[in-house]
Amino acid sequence: MLNKKYTEADVRQLFTGHGTIEECTVLRDQVGQSKGCAFVTFATKQNAIGAIKSCPATREPNEDCRTYCHKVVKPLLEYFRISAEKNDQYEKQQGKLEQQEATIKRLEAKAYANNEAPCKCYEEKIKQLEAEKETLKLSTKITELQTKLEEQQVALRKIESEKDKRIADLKEQIQNMNKNKQFEDKLERAEVTKCEPYGNSSDIAAEALQVPCDSKFTGAEWTVIQRRVNGSVNFNRTWEEYKNGFGDLCGNFWLGLEKLHMMTKCQPHKLYIQLEDFKNEMRYARYSDFRIGNEAQAYELLSVGKYTGTAGNAFNIGGGKGGDAKNVKFSTPDRDNDKADNYNCAAGYASGWWFDDCYL
Repeated sequence: MLNKKYTEADVRQLFTGHGTIEECTVLRDQVGQSKGCAFVTFATKQNAIGAIKSCPATREPNEDCRTYCHKVVKPLLEYFRISAEKNDQYEKQQGKLEQQEATIKRLEAKAYANNEAPCKCYEEKIKQLEAEKETLKLSTKITELQTKLEEQQVALRKIESEKDKRIADLKEQIQNMNKNKQFEDKLERAEVTKCEPYGNSSDIAAEALQVPCDSKFTGAEWTVIQRRVNGSVNFNRTWEEYKNGFGDLCGNFWLGLEKLHMMTKCQPHKLYIQLEDFKNEMRYARYSDFRIGNEAQAYELLSVGKYTGTAGNAFNIGGGKGGDAKNVKFSTPDRDNDKADNYNCAAGYASGWWFDDCYL
């Protein structure tokens, strides 16, 4: 592998003694750092073979090039090295054969020029040369070389195919990394900061619970009760799951109806709903007094209070004639508590919520 400090000019200087270089490219990563590999294109095949012979047959890859460059470049270097060696062998054998045939013709011409039959020593020499010729079996060796070259060409085509697949896999990984980065950016804006303490109230008949908090969207001391950023968590859940909560507090989750009941039972709470579409446009809905009942009451909305916001008042029921969603019960796909006739809104939307007539 090349020194990572080498530029294209350094690589050209390194190989300039082997012939004319038409193109030289140093492989670099996304930030422009050399990977210790370079592609050099010579004007002729002989120039390239001479350059390959001057390099060691194998080298250990550096860390940056290990995962891909070495896989592709090393077989290519090995292929050209073998081809060069076989070509040299063939040329040497061909030259030796031509010398032997020239010697035979010269001996025969000399014998017949003197109008004499070849002497016994010449005949023995001819036989010896013919035997050596047979031993060489040049035609067989050429065939073997051609076969090996064909096999290596097949191997190179396979490497090319694997390279294309690897590039496609890398592109897919980059896309997934971008998606994860977008998800992480969204979570970053809802990091744990500070929640308002309950103090020493004796009215809370429940153990302390861990919740994520947010202070970036609308000030400090907001407890996050639900987060849905992507489809990594399925919200098509049962009544029992919505009661107890599910998901990852650091990702997508639902805190749990029982916890919400205990929280809103003990002291006043406001409800803030933050929405963001695929164009990164954000809207919100804020309710001044949010309270829900217990499980026996199907966790119905006891109050939502006054609405302010830009997302529209989804808790305004009554066909646009006014009225809030007080007394609307919570529904899940396996427990239909909505007011729609012959239809389960939660099953239709594949999610639990306080549905009135499938519009909440």
